[in-house]
Amino acid sequence: MKVAPEYDFFGWVYHSSIGDISGIRDDAPEEAKRAYEEFMRDDPKDEYAYLVPAGEGDKFEIVFNTDLLGEEKAAESIRHYLESTKKITAPDGTVIRYNFHPEGSSIGNALSHIMGHLMERTLVNRIYPDPDDFMRVITWKLGAVARVIYKEAKAELAEETGEALPSDLELRLGISECATINLSETLAEAMADYAANGEKANPLSIKMVETGNRKLEEYGG
Repeated sequence: MKVAPEYDFFGWVYHSSIGDISGIRDDAPEEAKRAYEEFMRDDPKDEYAYLVPAGEGDKFEIVFNTDLLGEEKAAESIRHYLESTKKITAPDGTVIRYNFHPEGSSIGNALSHIMGHLMERTLVNRIYPDPDDFMRVITWKLGAVARVIYKEAKAELAEETGEALPSDLELRLGISECATINLSETLAEAMADYAANGEKANPLSIKMVETGNRKLEEYGG
């Protein structure tokens, strides 16, 4: 689970048609550009916890970042996480800044977030059981399974409500800003949201978790 950036660069990014962060504007302040580059890098030290393969098949190990969650920095990390779950709104209700992680969640939900990634990794490995199959790597890197889960969940949500849904970006911001990084993060944040808030979670979060669980049963329980 990504640590919320200290500098809020999200007002300067642009998104793909499905709502993924796809770059930062040329006219963004240099501080925003630096924060963006640091945040988007793939570095375990920027995570509260992350997955590493552990043996063959579906086995993974969850590794916690002791630099952030060890005795020395745990209190600071908890404070920072809780601050990142707050949404800032204007008196008229419009959003000034979205919550980076799901509202109502706690740093303990870093584990729930990782379980969302584990769901996706498990599905990828069951769909492509050969560890040497290049499609396994590509499917994970592209977040293809998370994309399928998202699209199916969104379709179910639209069918149940009988109404036109907001844009993909708006839907995903309804979970958190972190959910707009890519669709793998949307699934992981949906899991954190559902674990923290249950039936009060964002409807998209609930649908994505339900869809993911159905697919786990479909591909081997």
